[in-house]
Amino acid sequence: MPHRWSPLAILLALIVVIAAPAGAEAQRPGRRTIGEYSFREGGQVRVDVEGPRIMLFAADGSGSRVLIYLDPSSVDRWLVRADALMRGGGRTSPGAETQTPPLTNADRSVGGSVVLTREDVPRRGGVTTQYYLTVMGDADHLALLPLSAMDARIVSAALHRATDALRARGP
Repeated sequence: MPHRWSPLAILLALIVVIAAPAGAEAQRPGRRTIGEYSFREGGQVRVDVEGPRIMLFAADGSGSRVLIYLDPSSVDRWLVRADALMRGGGRTSPGAETQTPPLTNADRSVGGSVVLTREDVPRRGGVTTQYYLTVMGDADHLALLPLSAMDARIVSAALHRATDALRARGP
C-alpha cells in the first residue's frame, strides 16, 4: 500500500522547498549581513554587503518585497541628506512632508531607489515626527515602511556600517 501524505506533511515539505533557496542565497560566500530588522509598525529591512556593493532588502506590512543594489559612494552622499532630515533642522508646519532626494546606484543601469520622508503629525499636546522609507525596485515593486524616529536611525546606522565595512575591506 502506498504511503499517504497528510496535508500537514505536504505543507511542511512545500515550506522547506520554497524557503531553502532563499536561505541558501542569504548564505552565499562573500555576502555579509550587516543588520536585519523588523519594525513594530510593520515591515523588515536587511542590509548586506557583497563584493563592492550594498544590498538593501525591504518588505512592508502588505507583503511587498524589494531588493536593490547600491554602491557605497551613492549611499555616503545620501546618508548626509538623510541624517540632516532626521536631525530636523527645525519643525515644519503640522502635516508638512520633507524628503531626501532618491538614493540610486551611480550606475544608472542598476535600477532601484530609496527615499526617506519625514512628516510632522499633529497630536494632542504637540507635534510628532513620523518617517516613511520608500524602497522602489521598479514601477511594479515598491515597499513602503512606516518608521519611528528610532527605526529611521537604525536603518541609517546599518547603511553607515555597510559603507564602513566596504571601506575597511579595501579595493
